[in-house]
Amino acid sequence: MSRKCLTRKLATRSLPELAAQLHCSERHFSRLFREAFRISLRARQTELRLLRARQLLADADTKIINVAYDSGYRHLGFV
Repeated sequence: MSRKCLTRKLATRSLPELAAQLHCSERHFSRLFREAFRISLRARQTELRLLRARQLLADADTKIINVAYDSGYRHLGFV
């Protein structure tokens, strides 16, 4: 799996989805992630989403709602 694909999955998947893929509990996955990367999963997901949003906003024709959705924010409350 490419780094780009892995980064995209990390930014768009929930903790339960990620933990289920590795067949471990959410708590265990979170602990392993923090130990490996020295940052919480939520903080890393936010970094990745904001980076993606910045890239998409460089295109002036892109609608904000599309930027939010393509960046991993699935609920309108985040927009």
